[in-house]
Amino acid sequence: MGDNILIAEDDPDLRPLLAQTFEAEGFDVTTFEDGEGLLRHLDADGRPDCILLDLMMPRVSGLGVLAERSGDEAFASIPVVVLTGRDDSEAVETALERGADDYVTKPFGPADLVSQVREQLD
Repeated sequence: MGDNILIAEDDPDLRPLLAQTFEAEGFDVTTFEDGEGLLRHLDADGRPDCILLDLMMPRVSGLGVLAERSGDEAFASIPVVVLTGRDDSEAVETALERGADDYVTKPFGPADLVSQVREQLD
């Protein structure tokens, strides 16, 4: 059984590609189309090994997830890698201030993304 990663990505074409990429690398993957589903899962099913989090999603954004979980010690120990199309310094700074551990902009190389997630797990 591999590391458990949760992926919150609203793009219906990218979400399954991310899942396939990480599954091919031995990860156990659960995907969500928004931050709301991710938060419900965290409340019900506990602690994953890592979270891959898009910033711009409907209902609850990635920044909303980070804000919702700020101050939660259990959540703070979960590595969060933000994956987003936003590359402005304000978005990067805000995500990192709210608890993200790494920040990857789209477009990205799948092998590089897996490598960055593995870095956070080490």
